[in-house]
Amino acid sequence: MPTADDLDAVRNALSAGGTVILMKIGKRLDRILDILEEKGMIEHGVFVSHAGMGNQSVETNLRKLRGEGPEKGLPLNPPCPCQITGASMKVYFVGAGPGDPELLTVKAERLLKNCEICIYAGSLVSEQVLDLLPRDAERHDSSALDLQENIPVIH
Repeated sequence: MPTADDLDAVRNALSAGGTVILMKIGKRLDRILDILEEKGMIEHGVFVSHAGMGNQSVETNLRKLRGEGPEKGLPLNPPCPCQITGASMKVYFVGAGPGDPELLTVKAERLLKNCEICIYAGSLVSEQVLDLLPRDAERHDSSALDLQENIPVIH
């Protein structure tokens, strides 16, 4: 995950394939869009502003973003199947902290206890945190999956 300040690192990360996530790109938005155009990847990006907040917005036409203001995050992923099919789903990102389930937020614990599908980074999430999931919840360790393998999981 390169910093948006290092545009050469962004170019290299995009060339390497997989998922690239840039956060808080601020005034560099237009330069990042230029790189995506140059790499022929602009149609495959998703722009999320205020991720996880009540005023979150998602834009799949990145060309519309030219000249937009600073402090926005840019996950560069293909559109999720729900955007293509019109299905409805909610995705939550839960920080697992240092791994002790007693240190999770109340909201994170509630989300985990009611989760149907959990995609987690195996090396970063403790078994104790995963034990909060319902017994019948699907569990997918993303450390063993690439982006193309993750897409069907969320479909």
